[in-house]
Amino acid sequence: MPKKSPAKLKKLSYKPAVITIAIALGVLFFIGFKQSEGIDKTFVSYGTDVTFQTVERNGIKNKTFENNVKNVMSNTLIKVPGTNQTVSLVNGKADFNEGGASGNIMLGDQFAVVKLGENNFNVLGNVVVNYGGSGDFVYVVLFHATNQLFQYEDFSNVGDRVPVKSLIPVIEGKPINGYKLDVNYLDRGHTAPMSDTPTFKKTLTLEVKDNKFTND
Repeated sequence: MPKKSPAKLKKLSYKPAVITIAIALGVLFFIGFKQSEGIDKTFVSYGTDVTFQTVERNGIKNKTFENNVKNVMSNTLIKVPGTNQTVSLVNGKADFNEGGASGNIMLGDQFAVVKLGENNFNVLGNVVVNYGGSGDFVYVVLFHATNQLFQYEDFSNVGDRVPVKSLIPVIEGKPINGYKLDVNYLDRGHTAPMSDTPTFKKTLTLEVKDNKFTND
């Protein structure tokens, strides 16, 4: 059997390495393709920190988006729930007067954003409203956002002096056709006085369609 020259041996020795690299690249491409299928472009809040996350391949946090949303919500027009008053939030706060009674509204610290389509979002947050009495009433508010507008749309009641811990969108199908929002908060027992600190974990599930809450 004739001996192969050193040059030929060196050339042949590359083939297994080339084949191995090609197989590895093929596997990585297939995994990457599978991971990219069904990428959810919905922005959600999670945990106890006000942080927005794009639910994509690596769950990349988007701090710029978070800061922009918080800034817009803190300085926008909003209708005070249960009144005919529209006020302008400045740094997340505003005073109002309804029927001779003075009150105030304050933006909470939980947010969620649902992408309905290209440049089409629902922005949700919690607010606390005092109508001049001892109660601090908590609501979830909904805004419609595009690249042309940021507009208040609706509210839903959560309770009196109950801290909201998170707002979690529940997406089934296309959000433009409707979705749910889980409002996780703390409440008191049924017979407990209002002076008790809320400790019981509860979830209020709201349904959203056409930029409105449909539960009410």
